[in-house]
Amino acid sequence: MNIRYCIICAACAVLLASCNPSRFGWAPEDGRSSGKDSPAMIEDFDPLTLEDDDIVVEEHAVAEPRPEQRQPFRTLENESDTEKAEPKMVPGFRVQLMSAKDEAQIIEEKKKAMFKFQQTIYVVFESPYYKIRLGDFLTHDAAAVMQEEAQRKGFPGAFIARCLVDRTKAGQ
Repeated sequence: MNIRYCIICAACAVLLASCNPSRFGWAPEDGRSSGKDSPAMIEDFDPLTLEDDDIVVEEHAVAEPRPEQRQPFRTLENESDTEKAEPKMVPGFRVQLMSAKDEAQIIEEKKKAMFKFQQTIYVVFESPYYKIRLGDFLTHDAAAVMQEEAQRKGFPGAFIARCLVDRTKAGQ
């Protein structure tokens, strides 16, 4: 048992000694010395002194917009309507009519829904599903009324989904 242990230890010592990357007395073949007196980098190098002008930057003239294209500068203080300062998208509800992975099927169902409802129809892609959503509602009660109508009109799996809705279209 002790002899096996000694043989294993000796083999490991030989293996570790042979894996040592530094060789004593080794010098580079190009004649440079590897001592501590040689600098690791050239500190007085200045890249701006290189005569390397192969990169050319061309300046293009920017066309001034015509007077009819210029937009007047407006700030919130100049706005007469405070409603324009409010965000357009707000938290609300939509009725999800269906979802599927097949885009062609969703397009066909959207066409059918456009004939059945007087609401805005949205197609949303949330990987891997395409979803058809209906309307912009600020309250859950208004969305529930539309959900019941959607279930009566051929979308039995319709449900209410929370999402950002267009405030200007809400309640239509």
